[in-house]
Amino acid sequence: MKIPQVSVAILEYRSKFVYILGEVNRPGKYPMMGDKVSLRDAIIAAGLPRDTAALRRVYVIKPDKEKPVYKKVDLYKLLYKGILKEDVTLTPGDLVVVPATVPSEINKALGNLLSPLTRAAVVEDLINRNR
Repeated sequence: MKIPQVSVAILEYRSKFVYILGEVNRPGKYPMMGDKVSLRDAIIAAGLPRDTAALRRVYVIKPDKEKPVYKKVDLYKLLYKGILKEDVTLTPGDLVVVPATVPSEINKALGNLLSPLTRAAVVEDLINRNR
């Protein structure tokens, strides 16, 4: 071959990611297949929100060294009502934060506060049973 012809096709990007944190079943770093992904698709990839998620106050953060952009999104309207105007196009590096509800945060704090007492009670109960 004197003049070979070669064609290259990108099957998937491995350098572009979005980050999904908080009250979803699988929080983490998610690779993008192209330059954009919808919030709905990203949340579904993360295993959907947990029962403890505050769906009406989800934030999409577009990072910037000087002035990051925050957008509040009502995930309940998007996922359970089908209102697509709540869908946001995510670009590489975007961060989605799904916070917990206030009652679940209180519950978690009380659990952390009381766990030493409950563990001590369980140990004491085991000691008393073995006597």
